[in-house]
Amino acid sequence: MKSWKSYKIGLIVMINLLYETENILEAHDLTWDDVDFISCDEFSISVENFREIAATADYDAGYGAPEVAQDLAIVFNNGGWLDRREYDGSEWWEYHIVPSKPRQERKIHALVVGQKVNGEYPGWLDLERMNA
Repeated sequence: MKSWKSYKIGLIVMINLLYETENILEAHDLTWDDVDFISCDEFSISVENFREIAATADYDAGYGAPEVAQDLAIVFNNGGWLDRREYDGSEWWEYHIVPSKPRQERKIHALVVGQKVNGEYPGWLDLERMNA
């Protein structure tokens, strides 16, 4: 993997968005040639335009307010995509793949915590355990 292009300003470590993006592409055996499109909720942008602007986009990925556009997504020819994730201001790219359909189909009884299952209100459960 490429080393992160980063530098410190006081205690803050700044990260370059292009280097971060290329690192995640490499981690998933992808290249810029694999990109179908880059977009936000309202419009798309060219790969060339993204790379040009991202090359000068340094940001603090640590805790605080997110700095990178949160609706930014990179979609690949294989159906996978990257989108921005954030927790308490710490932000990163997350890679997703299209899930395959399971062979088994079931009738379920609960989708949310408030639906009673076996006389109990399940919490912090996945769909499988809610409907066991």
